[in-house]
Amino acid sequence: MIYSCLIIDDEVDERYIIRNLIRQHFPSLQILGEADNISCAEKMILSKKPNLLFLDIQMGNSTSFEILDKIHFQGQKIFITAHEKYAIQAIKNDATDYLLKPIHSRDFKIAVNKAFENLSLSSKKEGNFIFIANGNTKLKVTVNQILAIEGQGNYAIIHLVSGKSYTQSYTLKKYEEKVPTDSFIRVHRNFVVNIKHILSFDRTTSEIHLHNKMKVKVSRRNKTIVSNIIEE
Repeated sequence: MIYSCLIIDDEVDERYIIRNLIRQHFPSLQILGEADNISCAEKMILSKKPNLLFLDIQMGNSTSFEILDKIHFQGQKIFITAHEKYAIQAIKNDATDYLLKPIHSRDFKIAVNKAFENLSLSSKKEGNFIFIANGNTKLKVTVNQILAIEGQGNYAIIHLVSGKSYTQSYTLKKYEEKVPTDSFIRVHRNFVVNIKHILSFDRTTSEIHLHNKMKVKVSRRNKTIVSNIIEE
């Protein structure tokens, strides 16, 4: 399977090094683009939907963690930085690997191979359907039938296009890991919605309008993300 990536670093020389390492050791890895600032990186991740990010951490007065806080990227993340102090924060952001500059070829290859392995496992696990509980039975539901998933503490409510809803004894995060990352987006800490079923976004009320007249509130920090998706 062909995977894709973005290179995010504010230093042109570092982007050049990463680009050359990819071309030398992983020619099948598609480079979708490069970003030298946080704002550009956020837009590119949302529009190009890469499988893998190569992330510098300290970029100007900001850090790449700010991007991850906003968009909940669920692909593979390889942090490449000159600073050791961010290692714990990178782990908390589900880092695939954490490389220190200057980059060593051997470490780079190990990190990318680890990312490929994780992506392969994820694609096998991530199907076009999920099973949801309905009393004593299990219903097989395709992801296209899912309108939105609502989190309520340790439970989640699966809202379907049919208008039916099913309460499940799993968390929202658990279901967010089950559905395809390129089809669903978290718009609020309590809601993940199916992008295909977004009809409109009311910026005045900060609400997404879905099929079946369902409305979902968008959190302040996710407004830009939703706007970018609507405008695509």
